[in-house]
Amino acid sequence: MMPKLDGFGLLSALRADPGLRDIPVLLLSARAGEEEKVAGLKSGADDYLTKPFSARELIARVQANMELARVRRETKAALRDEAAALAELHKVSLAISSELNLERMVQVVTDAATSLSGASFGAFFYTVIDAKEENLLLYTLSGVPRAAFEKFPMPRNTGVFGPTFRGEGTVRSPNITKDPRFGRNAPYYGLPKGHLPVRSYLATSVISRTGEVIGGLFFGDERIGVFSERHERLLEGLAAQAAIGIDNARLFHDAQ
Repeated sequence: MMPKLDGFGLLSALRADPGLRDIPVLLLSARAGEEEKVAGLKSGADDYLTKPFSARELIARVQANMELARVRRETKAALRDEAAALAELHKVSLAISSELNLERMVQVVTDAATSLSGASFGAFFYTVIDAKEENLLLYTLSGVPRAAFEKFPMPRNTGVFGPTFRGEGTVRSPNITKDPRFGRNAPYYGLPKGHLPVRSYLATSVISRTGEVIGGLFFGDERIGVFSERHERLLEGLAAQAAIGIDNARLFHDAQ
């Protein structure tokens, strides 16, 4: 026993410290009565073990409480992530319902999607039909300065970008450089020299009410395996909201 501090006092001190309060605590005591056990658990102990006890039981109790602590941490983190996601989605919803400036509205969507996906950068490209082929025009960018892309040509209807151009659904890759569609088009056969490094890749089409492919949301990160199925679902939801907002802004501008 510590001078002037028994196990209950030490436990109270731990639970009062913000940096230590989440540490799992197993009380070991010679007090075997029911009242003592209840008092120990009420004081904040995760478990209560009375003497004498076997080493095997002690190890099993410690392992079980460590696992419970891990689950609690992960649950708290998941709840924080969901709260952050709801806040971002609410921001997008407000922008789409009230913002008639097309660029500002699309920027809100791009920023939200970049934040929610954990990507190092994201962009919205408008679909443009030129004399040679279908192309994309950079409209909004998030996570990096615009100068990072301005010196490079816009994406073309290649094997990687084609599904997004054609509205064929979301493309998600843990490492796009290993995708068989990557690096098969001249003149670069992959990323141009000096381009931001991209391994994780996530992209989806933005499709209007009439079925027109307005453009695409594209996200990249130099790390491998950044994007999950959850990120894919969030991106598809944001793309649908962006399409509604763009349609509404277009109608307003036509009316003006």
